[in-house]
Amino acid sequence: MSRLWTLGILVIVLLAACGPAAGSGRPTITIAWVHKSLGNPVFELGSRGAQAKARELSAGGPYEVQLITAGPVAADAVEQARVIEDLIARQVDGIAVSCNDPTACVDPINRAVAAGIPVMTWDSDAPDSRRFTYLAIDNYQAGWEAARLLVGAIGPRGKVAMLTGVPGALNLEERARGFRDGLAAYPDVELVATVFSNEDISRGVQGVEEVMQAHPDLRGWFYVGLWPLFADRGSMPLWEAATQAGTLKTVAFDTLPVELNLLREGYLTALIGQKYWGWGYDSVQIVYDRIVHKADYPPFIDTGLDIVTANNVDAMIRAWDTNDFQTPLRRHTTYGTDPPVHWLNQTLRHARRPRPGELQRGPRRGRGHGGAQRRRQVGAGRAAGRPDGPHRRRGADRRAPAALALPCAGARRGGGAAAPRPRRAARHHREHLPRGRAGLAAAPRLAALPRPAAHGSAGPRRAGPA
Repeated sequence: MSRLWTLGILVIVLLAACGPAAGSGRPTITIAWVHKSLGNPVFELGSRGAQAKARELSAGGPYEVQLITAGPVAADAVEQARVIEDLIARQVDGIAVSCNDPTACVDPINRAVAAGIPVMTWDSDAPDSRRFTYLAIDNYQAGWEAARLLVGAIGPRGKVAMLTGVPGALNLEERARGFRDGLAAYPDVELVATVFSNEDISRGVQGVEEVMQAHPDLRGWFYVGLWPLFADRGSMPLWEAATQAGTLKTVAFDTLPVELNLLREGYLTALIGQKYWGWGYDSVQIVYDRIVHKADYPPFIDTGLDIVTANNVDAMIRAWDTNDFQTPLRRHTTYGTDPPVHWLNQTLRHARRPRPGELQRGPRRGRGHGGAQRRRQVGAGRAAGRPDGPHRRRGADRRAPAALALPCAGARRGGGAAAPRPRRAARHHREHLPRGRAGLAAAPRLAALPRPAAHGSAGPRRAGPA
């Protein structure tokens, strides 16, 4: 354990040396960007975004921005808490952290705030702490979308399983909860196993193969993270054989190159992506604005999702090959790699997202349920900044205003006009955020009803690496 802690401190020292050079004569602001663990490609891309934003702020502003990228070697909540304590002792000016555990992060975050250090969370939250905002996707809605995509691929019946990471990580728990609630509308789809990988590749591979052996008639997988997909080809022979035979479908989180290639080769049905570059790029800007301008932010900033299927996978591969994440991602047009499923379209047309404490037991049928009127009301509510998701806390102080959660510009599938874009809210957004904030300004909001999430990005996507 002591060796792991020593390595964690070494990571801080080495990466701190990568910040802007001293001696410019300007005052220095030190911002710490804290990830969950080393070696995860999504955090590496986020770190590059944070470094790019620190360089931009240093080049064009009155302060020299020094960036410290830090975190434990493994996904360990106790070690991450010690890293934050060390940053407090170093008297950094601001911290942005992705929490391994929402409870273990509370005390270190609160101590930092008590010491005058503003703290925000990104990717994974500690909602009971004194952090000033949380930048992420709507994880519950992403899990709901994963259920829709998987059921669209396998049909209205069959056994499915779910693989997740560290127990207790709030972002992963919300995805899993959304997935389970999404499946509740289909009583003939049975969730037979949930595997915890602790974000370890070997554990993930072993868990997948054990479930495949115990349930040879398994029809689908939801990978809450991509951990087993990092393993060499042939590491999961039962999963690969069932996938190649066409009897097994898999929906996975994240849109890294290894997954995109597996999707193009037919091993994956759909991918749900996050704004990895913006985790660093936008969070450094937000912390900087909090320090320099005393800027206020809503408790939650929704970055929006990327949905990748066989219809738009080549566009995402090109984005990675060229490091160009500004080109809009073309919308996928089916519910997976299979042809459109008419029964699913009919079910979703009359579906609504479950409310807190409520499970959706089946499709709502007929024309008497006021669906069109409710869609108009939800569209108007979004434009006014009112929350509509089960993840939202009640009360005006917990809502994400429309200025930071723009609705999707595209029309809904299945007919009817799209929810109106709140133009006044967009202007408000531009007035209160610095120019060049391409990540937040362009992040699309997921569409309202009848489906719980939109099919990919409708507008310009987050600015990518230079």
